Amino acid sequence: RGGERAMSTRFPLFGWLRRDLDAVLALAGGEVVPPIVRPVRLTLVADSVSDYDGALAVLRHAAQLCTVISHQAGRMRNSYALRASLLEHIAARVLPLPLPLPPRRPKHVAAALAQGGDDEALGGWRGVGGGGS
Repeated sequence: RGGERAMSTRFPLFGWLRRDLDAVLALAGGEVVPPIVRPVRLTLVADSVSDYDGALAVLRHAAQLCTVISHQAGRMRNSYALRASLLEHIAARVLPLPLPLPPRRPKHVAAALAQGGDDEALGGWRGVGGGGS
């Protein structure tokens, strides 16, 4: 032991190489592994779609992004709001909305059309909507 002290006094930086610091290292605790946060690329979602394949790709990317966000919910702030706003954006702005159905003609209008009625008898229903019943 005396030789170690003599060596460490001759070489002042030699103390960093000593191996008898186990008691001090035990006080330091275990190694902490920092969490890995994967980036969430919201730009994978297209701004608009025009066909079925584009809509399918948008929904697939949204599912992957929501999965990544939910796995990192403990490390990301407001992950629930991020997922909700992503789905709201896709439903309201990206996916095309279907056109509303045309109004159906009442049965009496369809019968009047079949008999060749005029516009006054039909109440303005000529040429509106699909077929009768």
